[in-house]
Amino acid sequence: MNKTYPILSLFAFILCVVGCQPSGIKGLVPCSGTVLDKSGQPVAEVTITFVPQSLGESSRGAGAKTDANGAFTTTTESGNGIFPGDYKVKLSKRAPDKVYTDEEIANARESGQDLPVTYKEQMGKYASPDTSGLVVTIPPKGNKNLEIKLEE
Repeated sequence: MNKTYPILSLFAFILCVVGCQPSGIKGLVPCSGTVLDKSGQPVAEVTITFVPQSLGESSRGAGAKTDANGAFTTTTESGNGIFPGDYKVKLSKRAPDKVYTDEEIANARESGQDLPVTYKEQMGKYASPDTSGLVVTIPPKGNKNLEIKLEE
């Protein structure tokens, strides 16, 4: 009998066992929703950060980014979802302080200069979890219709 066969069988078994394990962290639940402004319109291209209010084994934050319709799905460093619990929420959206004209860009390229780009935060009080006033509770089964509504 060939000695390679048992080694290959063992290797295949190990690959199957390791490959068949669930990915990500146990305990994550689905969470998706929408960010709306005070008039009920979607807020597009906003980065959302969920900051856990308590410390513990499953006190990891989560994040998301809204699409053009204000819709989002939370993720962690280990995959989609969020741990159940209470979170402060911060929203961030940055925009350039100055938008250069085509002529300014062409002149800078011609002279070999770099144009400075600086950004400013557009979300005001919502840019900090301590001032946003946004607090959400994620239930044990998750929330697929979380609505974050802005007051201003």
